[in-house]
Amino acid sequence: MPNAVSRARLEREKHDIELHARLRTAHENGLVLVYTNFTHLNRGGSPVFSVADNVGPLLIMLLGSVAFLFVNVFVGLTALLGASLFYVFGVRPWIARRLRERTIRMMFTNIYHWRALWQFGGVIIALAANPRIGCPAPDADWRAIARKFVARAHGPGLGVAGGGLPTRLGEDLAPE
Repeated sequence: MPNAVSRARLEREKHDIELHARLRTAHENGLVLVYTNFTHLNRGGSPVFSVADNVGPLLIMLLGSVAFLFVNVFVGLTALLGASLFYVFGVRPWIARRLRERTIRMMFTNIYHWRALWQFGGVIIALAANPRIGCPAPDADWRAIARKFVARAHGPGLGVAGGGLPTRLGEDLAPE
């Protein structure tokens, strides 16, 4: 009996790897979109959080402002105000872009990274043709959207037969 359980687990693993590969191909072809939640992913404990991206620019700007304080208090405060504005309007969008790129790169590297990010949450995969049809992590089943939409678009073999299509983001995508 343990042999049957391990065989079933191995089959599921192979199936997940194939579904993940099809999702990756669909994303590369523009059929699947990935949305990221910046506030959820940009914190300690996140698999894609980068201390260097968050602390480095802030530290450089703060030290630069302190250096200007030695020149003149007014110049130092002006530099601090300028650095603050630059951080809000320049650095934060840069951090968000890098976080999104890092998240997508990590998600589609392999099934293990995909699972780690999916369990952590903060991402949604959606169909490019209808972005309202999506699958938010970790609550929804990514396998269902891959079977129902992506696998069907790429040919037979992994799709499921029949069943109505979900029409709203987050609607139950569990297999029938």
